[in-house]
Amino acid sequence: MDVAVSNVDERNDRILELISEQKCCAQIVMAMGLETVGKTDAELIRAMRAPCFGFHGNHLCGALAAGSCLLSLCHEQYSIILVPELFYWFKEKYGSINCRDIIGTGTVDLARCTDLMAEVHYRCFALLNQYGIEPEK
Repeated sequence: MDVAVSNVDERNDRILELISEQKCCAQIVMAMGLETVGKTDAELIRAMRAPCFGFHGNHLCGALAAGSCLLSLCHEQYSIILVPELFYWFKEKYGSINCRDIIGTGTVDLARCTDLMAEVHYRCFALLNQYGIEPEK
């Protein structure tokens, strides 16, 4: 599953489309992940509202939380390896795992969050590829 074939502009366009549908960061990462593996799950997308905007308190980044859930959904057994790697990569890249530290409080930085969501989506599938893991059916 090579996500690299999907270019950055297409990913960003899809993110903006989902934003226009009133989806938030965690919902967007999960929706795009499900689309990448050819699945849909409206109830899961609705439930992914909980981690949005740092669990609605500028805490743990919702996109990171969604990426972690996506990795577990793609391969439950390997998530114990993949999720910590995702967290490590995220903290190295953004300096923190919390919304308040990445984008501040009281506002949403649409450009920053759009790039962040695209990068988390890409990184999840890059990790799967790196380990030669195919998403479970």
